[in-house]
Amino acid sequence: MTKAGQRPIVFDYGGVVQKLLDDELCHLIAQELHVSPDDLKPYFNSAIREVQRGAMSEDDFVRVAAEMTGATASIAAEALFTKPFEHDSQLFPQVIVLLEELRDQGIPLSVLSNTVPSHARLNRRRNNYRWFGNRVFLSCEIKLLKPSFEVFEWVASRLEVPLSGFLLVDDMAENATAARELGIVAIQHDSASMPIEHLRVSLAGLGFAAL
Repeated sequence: MTKAGQRPIVFDYGGVVQKLLDDELCHLIAQELHVSPDDLKPYFNSAIREVQRGAMSEDDFVRVAAEMTGATASIAAEALFTKPFEHDSQLFPQVIVLLEELRDQGIPLSVLSNTVPSHARLNRRRNNYRWFGNRVFLSCEIKLLKPSFEVFEWVASRLEVPLSGFLLVDDMAENATAARELGIVAIQHDSASMPIEHLRVSLAGLGFAAL
């Protein structure tokens, strides 16, 4: 058995480490296609999951949206998908400080994110996964989405720990709930709306020292 402070921590990315800008992305795509965001949103919400799962390309996502609206996109899909992060990675500074403290204590850190290929490429180019080593688990690459039980079982297998052997930090209630049903200790933390002290106190209560 490992000590609590040595337990791997698996962080969600968008919503915990990086600002979640899905609504802004939907508005940008709608603007590009000259349609109302409200009209695009039902398609966006369903099809973006397919892109995150690696079952649909970003090019096809934009092509289908354009066919539905009778419009033509004037910029490439990757440029459109990364536009919200064009000038700034939108990382939460206080979470970055916490990640560096945890890493310096030797605590194994991983990321498990429902994300799209262009965001994965951009974050890698900017070294935005630097705290996680080779433990970067992205839905579009592993072909599994939270909150499925399969994705948590896959992560436990890759970390070589039982399901109860790692901690999840995620901003989405449904992800935290699914994890807990499998016996995973999960902290729900939305960095946009919750103070960093909430996460620090929660981690300290689980035995992670000096937080």
